[in-house]
Amino acid sequence: MAYQEIFSKEAGNFDIPTVGEILGIDLINCTVGSSLSHYPQFKVFPLLSIKEDKGTGVVTSVPAEAPDDYVAWKDLKNNAAFRNRFGVQLKDVERFPPVRLHTCT
Repeated sequence: MAYQEIFSKEAGNFDIPTVGEILGIDLINCTVGSSLSHYPQFKVFPLLSIKEDKGTGVVTSVPAEAPDDYVAWKDLKNNAAFRNRFGVQLKDVERFPPVRLHTCT
């Protein structure tokens, strides 16, 4: 939050009030946005390899760089039962296809 200029970078302890609690599973299929993304809005998809006891459990998906992310995207795309389990629509998955990156040598 210091890099978003909400708190100073020098501050040590932050007294941030809790305004509520939410389970990560409740965020799946929600439409969200990020000022640092080139997509104005995107969907939250499930990723079963996330550790629930480490961090927030919310991560970005980079299928071009992370094999788990690519496999998760393919599972959502190809497995209707998996999509239905989380209420994810195929059109939302296909809206964000992985992009192949080529390296220059």
